[in-house]
Order: sequence, then C-alpha cells, then structure tokens
Amino acid sequence: MLDVLRVRIYPNQEQQAALAKNFGCCRMVWNYYLIYSKLLIYIARKLK
Repeated sequence: MLDVLRVRIYPNQEQQAALAKNFGCCRMVWNYYLIYSKLLIYIARKLK
C-alpha cells in the first residue's frame, strides 16, 4: 500500500530565487536530452 505525504513549503525571496534558478537549469538539461533522444531515434529509423 502506498502512503502519501503532502508538504507545503513557504520559501523567502532568496530561496525563491534559488529554486527558480535550479528549476530553470533542470528544465534546460531535461529539454536538451529530450531533443538528443529524439534525434537518436530519428537517426536509427533512417538507417533501417
């Protein structure tokens, strides 16, 4: 059985800026590797 724990955070202005920067970097890395994987799939299909 799975249990769920919901936690709410209330960051101050400095923490909000740090979180925004961190999430922005994570989004950039995610999008980069998403495009990279799509490119690899495209190339693999072209070589068949």
